[in-house]
Amino acid sequence: MGIDYLISSFFANNHQSSVLNAINILISNISDNAYVFLILAAFLLPFKKVRKLGIGIIVSILFAWIINDFMLKKLIARPRPFETYPEFIPNVLYELPTSKSFPSGHTNVAFAVTAFFWCNYIATKKYLKTSIGITIFAVLVGFSRIYCVHHYFTDVLVGMIGGTCFGIGGYYISKLVFMLEDKLMNASKT
Repeated sequence: MGIDYLISSFFANNHQSSVLNAINILISNISDNAYVFLILAAFLLPFKKVRKLGIGIIVSILFAWIINDFMLKKLIARPRPFETYPEFIPNVLYELPTSKSFPSGHTNVAFAVTAFFWCNYIATKKYLKTSIGITIFAVLVGFSRIYCVHHYFTDVLVGMIGGTCFGIGGYYISKLVFMLEDKLMNASKT
């Protein structure tokens, strides 16, 4: 028995706390399809002072989605824990996902946004509390995916690593876009 089975089995057989169940279901649900991050981006876009953050969040999410969900998951096609171990099905919290397991898309997107914010913080020394808050939320997202028996530990671990890389890439892609935009704006003024 590997680490993935042991961790999944532990959570599949230990959902006695209705409070923990509700919290983990809520975290998994609000991170579904990156809604919480897209709402954050939509809130930031109208304000010139933070518009670049909103655009960077969207770029990071798109980068993570395209590579993780549309390429890696389809290529690797790893079954979810409850598909490999049907005895887990009665203990899976809320709906049974139909997509593949590896890497965790929820975790991937959460860490892409986290990495984007940390890159921004390193460059500007702004939004430290936001970066810390998003990091805590991203860790909770990853944990909730294991807790709800939707993912193996390694799905989440690779989602964290991949998401971090995609967030850094999203930051630099956004930076390049803004730099090109500034050059075009300056060229049109002359």
